[in-house]
Amino acid sequence: MAKHAMVARGDELLVAVSGGVDSVVLLELLCRLADELSMTLTVAHLDHGLRSTSAEDAAFVERLAHARGLRFVGRHVDVRDLARSRGGNLEATARECRHEFLEHAMVQVGARRVALGHSLDDRAETVLFNLARGAGLTGLGALPPVRDRIVRPLIAVSRAEIRAFAVDEGLSWCEDETNADRTLSRNRIRHCVLPELARINPKVLDAFARASDLAAEEAALAATLLSSVWDSVCLTVEDGQVVLSVPALRESVEMVQRALLRRALAEVRGDLTGIERVHVDNAHGLLSPYRGARVVHLPGATVCLERDRIVVSSREEPVVPGSAPVPSHPVHLGVNDLHGLGVRLVLALDDASSEGATASGTPFVERADADRVAFPLHVRGRLPGDRFRPLGMTGQKKLNAFMIDAAIPAAQRDRWPLLCDQRGIIWVTGVRLADPVKLTCATRKVLRMEAGTLR
Repeated sequence: MAKHAMVARGDELLVAVSGGVDSVVLLELLCRLADELSMTLTVAHLDHGLRSTSAEDAAFVERLAHARGLRFVGRHVDVRDLARSRGGNLEATARECRHEFLEHAMVQVGARRVALGHSLDDRAETVLFNLARGAGLTGLGALPPVRDRIVRPLIAVSRAEIRAFAVDEGLSWCEDETNADRTLSRNRIRHCVLPELARINPKVLDAFARASDLAAEEAALAATLLSSVWDSVCLTVEDGQVVLSVPALRESVEMVQRALLRRALAEVRGDLTGIERVHVDNAHGLLSPYRGARVVHLPGATVCLERDRIVVSSREEPVVPGSAPVPSHPVHLGVNDLHGLGVRLVLALDDASSEGATASGTPFVERADADRVAFPLHVRGRLPGDRFRPLGMTGQKKLNAFMIDAAIPAAQRDRWPLLCDQRGIIWVTGVRLADPVKLTCATRKVLRMEAGTLR
């Protein structure tokens, strides 16, 4: 505790006690140190309602706290029902509930930190579990002695030492029968994998602790070095959205590019839970000159390539505060000044043989077969469910997907002018004509369309 400055003199410390031997020993040791460190202790217990004896465990912990003259904060949560209602994993839901409960309890009692009873064995098991999942440095640096407001005073002590102390001191605790269930991954690591590794190295727990410390140090060093690069690559960080410069990203080596994308994902999601290497690979693929897609959908995030920017968003699509759909504007042959859009649209009819019917080479001048257009025309913004058939395609495509592929910035998509006839979109202005109205060898009349900016 002194080595890692876990507490300061006079601290209010919340102690998470499940009733198991580890947390009972933790509470006993902290009680013995309380006077020396002028600490005030509060016992916290969350009843997950997952076992038939959970209420008895809660009552045991409450009696334990009162026997030592300590304040007790408890709560019951039906985690199984909550996981069903949230549609989440049972173990993940239980973990979320514990974090929420402990955060609330710290605020309630005014505690600066919360002490957990994790042991040296817990750390080795977690490192192995994360290694089996293919975790990186952060996962291998699991269960550090101190992380944010969490402290782990027993993290350098083995489970065997903890149990021996409890027996020698005549302490009572609750046994969790699920710890023997070898259908659970962590229990198989505990009962099968670690004992085998101990035959190779009797000090395997210490070895894993050293490896975990090294991984944590390397991760911290990488984060520090990355910060200087981040400032030159990150253009904006707003609520739920990060914008990165593609040219600046490409100045870094590939491993740094991936690290920057991981940081951007962490910024918009709050953490990297559920983000694996394959997800980062998919996002990184947007930087490839041979890329196909311009958008990648990841767990809890969307990554879009928009010309020379990569936009990482926690939403399906970034939106501009206060933006509104473009109302429909009737348009006619001649000059149409659409002041609400800042756009001038000029429409004209030409004979197929005339000079005006030939291609201009600019995306803001387009031509359609007038006989295949269902007049009258109007200009509007996109609507939910919009589809159209881009020139050269045999089938329809969602407009949203087309806009992403065409690198139309997300902030402009809602107000991008769409020229429509009575059947649908005939021109995404300045981008693509609809295939059904394209010119053919049978075209006699040409609708010439020019889009420009109002001055």
